[in-house]
Amino acid sequence: MALNFTSDTKRLICLAILLGIYLLSGAAVFQVLENENDKLEVQQLNSVKRFFLKKHNMTSEDFDFLVERVESAVKHRCGNDPDQWCTSRWTYYASVYFTWSVVTTVGYGHLAPSTVGGRVFCMIFALFGIPLNLMVLRHIGDRVNQVISYIHYFVETKLLHQKPEVVATKTLIWTLVVLILMLFVGAVLYLQEEQWNFLEGVYFCFITFSTIGFGDLVPNGGQAPTDVVGIIMELLRAVVVLLGVSMFFSIITSVLTASEELRVNFPSGKCLDSTEKGSADLQGDMRSEEKAKTEDPGGRIDIEDIKTGSDEASKEESSISNKLVNDSKERVNEQVQKDGVHQEPGTNDKLTYPGGG
Repeated sequence: MALNFTSDTKRLICLAILLGIYLLSGAAVFQVLENENDKLEVQQLNSVKRFFLKKHNMTSEDFDFLVERVESAVKHRCGNDPDQWCTSRWTYYASVYFTWSVVTTVGYGHLAPSTVGGRVFCMIFALFGIPLNLMVLRHIGDRVNQVISYIHYFVETKLLHQKPEVVATKTLIWTLVVLILMLFVGAVLYLQEEQWNFLEGVYFCFITFSTIGFGDLVPNGGQAPTDVVGIIMELLRAVVVLLGVSMFFSIITSVLTASEELRVNFPSGKCLDSTEKGSADLQGDMRSEEKAKTEDPGGRIDIEDIKTGSDEASKEESSISNKLVNDSKERVNEQVQKDGVHQEPGTNDKLTYPGGG
């Protein structure tokens, strides 16, 4: 039994295959780029473990316990005064930072709920917060695109004195340019406070704008700024990130819309099969009708019968017309007799009046 797929199904299959090839190819590239460096780090860590076990006469279990405690200390940003070596991570600022990372689906991973109540509330909060945030980002992105379109229209009509054209594609290009500029601006802003190089700043901004959010780089560990300059920089960064995320979503929407307009429609096997089946059925009906005419003369449609029926109908119409004419003549004669007008016989129904020629 042959499988028949619609055009959309065939397109879905092709896109799924393309996505699979893209993922597998990307995995191969990442493995080539990262595997060697990761092997070196693993060798160094194994050397550190052997050194601690030998120098401090530790068992493997004690060393693993120490590593777990160190990981927990790093999460809590421990390293302050010995009396307050570690501080709570769930300050109000850190909580706001976390809620923002949830609704934007960035999810840096540096802070996450660990209690049952916190995890349940996180799911409920994200269920309603993510759609709300998407609506806000979409409207912000639309406004940014409108501003870019207006600027482009103004430049073409007022400055270049050119006839305005459809600017949808040009708007997309200018939006990409502005997004790239915002990546650079955001990187510069983060370089002022963080111990990052320029590439790390651009990388962090892109990961944030695209809401990937690995969490390998987190500004100030998600903690609140401690001075006025830090607060001002944090506000500027928040504006850049908000615009960047909005524009990124707008670009993705524009690309998807363009792909829908330019997509290739695959022929539908189901429709083709239906058409062929319909044609075959029609031909079969025609053959059956011809066969019935040959085998059953009484059931055939005779052209002479059609002509005879047409003649009889014409005769019937003519009889009705003659009857109406005769009735009209009788009424006229009756009216003439009442008025003293008589008709002479043999005068082809000519009316004569007394005293008239």
